[in-house]
Amino acid sequence: MNTESISIELHKDFVIQILLGFPAAVFLFSAGTKFLGVKMVVEMFSLFKLSAFRHFAGIIESLSALLLLYPHTQILGALVSSCYLGACFLPSLQFSKPQFTVPPVGMMLVIWTAVMLKIHFV
Repeated sequence: MNTESISIELHKDFVIQILLGFPAAVFLFSAGTKFLGVKMVVEMFSLFKLSAFRHFAGIIESLSALLLLYPHTQILGALVSSCYLGACFLPSLQFSKPQFTVPPVGMMLVIWTAVMLKIHFV
């Protein structure tokens, strides 16, 4: 293995970790707001009539973040977070709040871009 291929491998891993680290950080922050009962989050869950699932959503976000951060479970983390994010934007469509659909879709695009890079360059 020459030094050029090692350099490319390190850059690829760095880019993938950055792409997956950002959503993981957002998930951890969001989970914290759900566990701490931040007023805006509690109101949003009440608006969508999902108050009973606030802590469960925080657990799923924490799990997704941990799976995305550990290299051997990143693909599983992408699947779990995609299911969670898909479930996030469905109530916003149901209650005619389309402005809430953009962040989950954007996060899914970032996560799956990183996963495709990981799969393609293995």
